[in-house]
Amino acid sequence: MNRQEFEELELQVQQSNLPLKSYLQQIGVSYSTYHYWRKKCSVDRNSIKQELAPISFKQAITESSQDLY
Repeated sequence: MNRQEFEELELQVQQSNLPLKSYLQQIGVSYSTYHYWRKKCSVDRNSIKQELAPISFKQAITESSQDLY
């Protein structure tokens, strides 16, 4: 199984309106295999987000705001 096949499987599970275990049993995919790929794809998505540098915005201090202190 690859990422694309897993994404197709997730879509089929949602469209089947069956409980997850029942649907997986019907198509011959083990519950542990499904969760392995679910976790793997989740980690892949999170690692993409982690590659981006975090940014923060700080309010600029102006001369007039310094006089208040």
